[in-house]
Amino acid sequence: MYCKNCGKEIVDSSTFCPSCGVNQQVSNITSNQPNLSSNIEDKFLGLSDYYIEEFKKIHESNEQYKGKFNWTAFFFGSFWSLIKGLWLSAIVSLGIGIFTGGLGFIIYWFIFGFRGNYIYYNYVVKNKQIPL
Repeated sequence: MYCKNCGKEIVDSSTFCPSCGVNQQVSNITSNQPNLSSNIEDKFLGLSDYYIEEFKKIHESNEQYKGKFNWTAFFFGSFWSLIKGLWLSAIVSLGIGIFTGGLGFIIYWFIFGFRGNYIYYNYVVKNKQIPL
């Protein structure tokens, strides 16, 4: 479980976050954020358990948690992003890779690895394409 305020990992039974002190029993999610618990079946229909779990953690931390390292996104980079419908990330990574003579591809492997879950979360939950 992750703190609803600061995103730090906490014990499931904790009432207060040991890092920031926020009460975990009271919801800190503002009304302008998507409520995943009410329409989780609609948003996540067809997603694997891995992505459902990661998206819940991202949402519950108010997007302080950006997702764990995604090895599939790391190894397959632009192909992974195209398969997931992340065309903006794919175009940017291909453009930078070509422009830099291949160095950009290596950089984007790490970007996809570290931020792939968050990029995909934005697409699925917010219907928003982000390049990084």
